[in-house]
Amino acid sequence: MRLVAVAFDAVTLDANGRRESLFLDQSAGSAPITPDSGRGATGARLAADILATPRLQGTAITGYVLNPKGSGAAFIAAGLQPGDVLVSVDGAPVASIADPAALTRQLDAGGIGITVERGGGRVNLQIGTRT
Repeated sequence: MRLVAVAFDAVTLDANGRRESLFLDQSAGSAPITPDSGRGATGARLAADILATPRLQGTAITGYVLNPKGSGAAFIAAGLQPGDVLVSVDGAPVASIADPAALTRQLDAGGIGITVERGGGRVNLQIGTRT
């Protein structure tokens, strides 16, 4: 067994020519989510306050690890917690997102529903408001 790569959320090992990635739990536990979580966040504010790092399994994106950046105010207002892993947007797996900038446009146009992995479970959040 040989260590090939280290990322902030995963390590890659080589076992006799077979590569395997081990993902590290980035969650800090689960907190209650209120029905109004995220209603005050807008796309432009959220885009400025969020760092999304792809979580890979091989070459496939299996989610985006989310962490606050800048003030982090919109990140927190959206109901997100450091280490949440974005796995779906409006019911579609994130692997199908061709243009990540489209997420910001969706937020500005009226909001989106997202699912994140947190503390070993899944949490559904409404970001922005739907019209």
